[in-house]
Amino acid sequence: MRRIILIFGILLVCAAPCALSQKPPKLTAKALWEQALAQNGIDAPDQKPWHLQVVFHLFDENGNSTGQFSLDETWAGPLQQRRVWDGPGFHQVEVINKDGVFRTGDVQEVPPLIKIAHRVIVHPMQNFNPELELVLSKQGSGDTEVNCVQLMGPRYSPYTPRDLVARYCFDIKDVAVRTVYENGSLSYAANRTGRFRDHWIAAEDEVALQGVTRVQGEINDLRGLTSVDEQLFATPKGAVAIEDAPIEISSGMHLVTGGKRIAGKNPIYPQRARENHIQGSIVLRGIIGKDGIVKELTVVYGKDPDLTDAAMDAMRSWRFEPTIVDGKPVAMDSMFSVNFAGSY
Repeated sequence: MRRIILIFGILLVCAAPCALSQKPPKLTAKALWEQALAQNGIDAPDQKPWHLQVVFHLFDENGNSTGQFSLDETWAGPLQQRRVWDGPGFHQVEVINKDGVFRTGDVQEVPPLIKIAHRVIVHPMQNFNPELELVLSKQGSGDTEVNCVQLMGPRYSPYTPRDLVARYCFDIKDVAVRTVYENGSLSYAANRTGRFRDHWIAAEDEVALQGVTRVQGEINDLRGLTSVDEQLFATPKGAVAIEDAPIEISSGMHLVTGGKRIAGKNPIYPQRARENHIQGSIVLRGIIGKDGIVKELTVVYGKDPDLTDAAMDAMRSWRFEPTIVDGKPVAMDSMFSVNFAGSY
């Protein structure tokens, strides 16, 4: 009996330091990305129906209020969506169903920065494109420290570096999206987060351009639905079918390939701007169609008309590999940033 007690005591003494010496598994960029993808956003195909109401406050480049947009959205799946948008001089009802995308009222796209603020709430992350490289980093310190994943673009030759496509940063204690930086000029942040059906969601968010807040979003109501009226998703009478409408890539979709520029001229630095030492970034928004051609190109930000015209002229010549989602080519709503700083 004494020998058994002695052996048991030795096992206890040995087991404690062994357990303490075990290190947690090393965090990798891919593991963090996959955790965040699974836990952020509310529009994965396996989600149950919900109803959302949001107010978006708008600001000009000087930080002055310019009005607001409101959104009333009912979602029951990727092919059962209804959005009602209202803003200054703007009213639109958009229905997405198995037959396509249909709009009544104002049929043009909702202003791009508002769409981004909406995306931050509903699905702040994109599926990982295998052409991109994921790189893990940390930003900040102490209470402001966050884990970040940098999305690096393809390496087109052994002699050219990868370009930073975007940087996603997450709360150090969990995987809630905190800030995202895209295109060098665009950033967005979740100023207040909450949980909805075990997923992180931005209850308050903001979108900034050139470091200036241009849109602030605030959820007024978000609730789960036990049932929905199927007629909500029926094609409205007199609606316009939106051909080649850009899709929103949710966490349940699989981005296979595409989006890489394959043709087109570089922007030409205008002579007047060069002589007068005029520099700056031009941010454009366009739809990359299923054929890879840029359509509906508009200016999001640009102070100098010559630089803006030069960026627009170059962008109209660009061609991209079609984006493939779930094995099919789709149109994508995209933002482009052109920086004129003496390099053209």
